Amino acid sequence: MPTPDSGPISFNDLNAALGKSSSTTISLASASLGYYTSINVNSIDRPDGSAPYSMTEWYGYNENAIATTIFNISSATAIDLNEACALVIDTSLYHNGLNASPDIGDYVFMDAEGNETFNGGQSYYKIDGNLLLGIDNTGEILAKEGCRG
Repeated sequence: MPTPDSGPISFNDLNAALGKSSSTTISLASASLGYYTSINVNSIDRPDGSAPYSMTEWYGYNENAIATTIFNISSATAIDLNEACALVIDTSLYHNGLNASPDIGDYVFMDAEGNETFNGGQSYYKIDGNLLLGIDNTGEILAKEGCRG
């Protein structure tokens, strides 16, 4: 569970983020340096690992964040490939694949940390490169094809 984005942060919050029990005594410096567990570098918000150490460096830290890549996609959908080729690319989403462009088997997310999967509604979307993606309700990319003609 991510730490709070604002307000007070307690050592219990840090313990939870680090996978420790609430009764564990920890040092703020040791936590910030990743001595208890590695700091998740995929979390947009994370401690910088340098003195002076501060509880506010932990605002919004997400120990479960995943690596994602931003890409451009149409917000409108189509039910067939021919219709999808006419869509306008007008928004950005994120995928968890290894390449710049999403591929079959990758998942699409609404946010850069991969917290919220994109519900593709079993529809086709257009992306950069005149390509089309078929995305299911769980955000998984099931098809990738180029526009014809």
